[in-house]
Amino acid sequence: SPDGGYIFFASNRTGSNQVWRMNADGSNQIQLTKTEGGYPRFATMDGKWIYFESGLHQTLWRVSTDGGEEIQVSEGKVSWPAFSFDGNFVAYFFRAKESDNRVKIAVMSVENRKVLKTFSLADDRSSPIIIAWESDNKGLNYITANGSRNSLWRQSLDNDKPYLIA
Repeated sequence: SPDGGYIFFASNRTGSNQVWRMNADGSNQIQLTKTEGGYPRFATMDGKWIYFESGLHQTLWRVSTDGGEEIQVSEGKVSWPAFSFDGNFVAYFFRAKESDNRVKIAVMSVENRKVLKTFSLADDRSSPIIIAWESDNKGLNYITANGSRNSLWRQSLDNDKPYLIA
């Protein structure tokens, strides 16, 4: 958690993968999700919400850090969601259609759950590995793999074309 008081983790000790919370010292383990469950990805700065990726449907959800109702955030499947430093946006890889094998990047507003922008990967033949926000929230960096070659790309939110960093 942002204040360092809690650790959020995934466990299948109940028979399905669920999100749990414990104190930073490992004590007081509490199951937060009961139905959808999945993998914790981001805790809000105010400490009220934990966002998690569903292990069942590969969609994005949130639940109160005290537990309760699980709320679906994304409609389609997401892969490697990355939250902006201020927590206002999430970027993730997705496939536009099941029949289309090309992966794209979406940037979604966390507040209203609307996709604000989509970007094509620099190389359609590459597989996405991971995505991360730049500290100013004005761009993304992502890694792709094409055979044995990995590439690091920068995608500005103000430009449709990414550029190769390394």
